[in-house]
Amino acid sequence: MEYFPCSYYKVMNSTCSDHCPILLQSYNTSRNSHKFLYKNYWAKNARYWDTLTIAFAQHSQGNPIVDLYHKLQRLKYLIKTKTWASSNSIASSLSDLQDQENTCLMKQDIDPPKCNIKCQSQKD
Repeated sequence: MEYFPCSYYKVMNSTCSDHCPILLQSYNTSRNSHKFLYKNYWAKNARYWDTLTIAFAQHSQGNPIVDLYHKLQRLKYLIKTKTWASSNSIASSLSDLQDQENTCLMKQDIDPPKCNIKCQSQKD
């Protein structure tokens, strides 16, 4: 169990005799894998819930604990492939918003009445 902590067995259906074959599933996990870090802002993101649903949509097979482990591993993999999951995407979005704000402020300095009309129409 020390070398294969996620191993389990599955008793298969007998096809031609009174004996049932036993299938041994052995998964050797890497000891130097990083821990999963859940970020609270994901709960407010609809794309996170879609990803969660995809990861847990598969039917359960075999040992429920091992099945949960595999679903969580799949969720981790799916999240790591998404750009919204990284805090870099938040920093990038904030940078884009700051650029838009600076552009708006520069336009307001050049022609204040025209800029106020544009800003009001953007709010609507």
